[in-house]
Amino acid sequence: MTKANDNCIDFHCDGGYASYTVQIPINDPTEYEGGSLVFYVNDHLHFVPRPVGSVCIHPASVIHGVTRIVKGVRKSLFVVDHSNGLGAEDVIEVTADDIVGFMAAKATKKSQD
Repeated sequence: MTKANDNCIDFHCDGGYASYTVQIPINDPTEYEGGSLVFYVNDHLHFVPRPVGSVCIHPASVIHGVTRIVKGVRKSLFVVDHSNGLGAEDVIEVTADDIVGFMAAKATKKSQD
């Protein structure tokens, strides 16, 4: 979860800890401003749409970054291999029951809206 701030994620390639990066947006882009995922491929910038529930997968070797979030909160689920060693205190291991519960809560919230 990233709140509006004065920072962006500079262009980079993911390190040797990853072969691929997988992310799933869990809130609608209308809930925040900025926070665009940008790839630099073949000398061009590619802004990737991030509709809620979509999946974005890219090799670690792809140059990418994220623009500054200027309003709201951007929420994403990043799927990483347990052995990557990143964010040891911030990585939460989830079970199948956690995912079912999360999806049920999202469905309930959507039906109440």
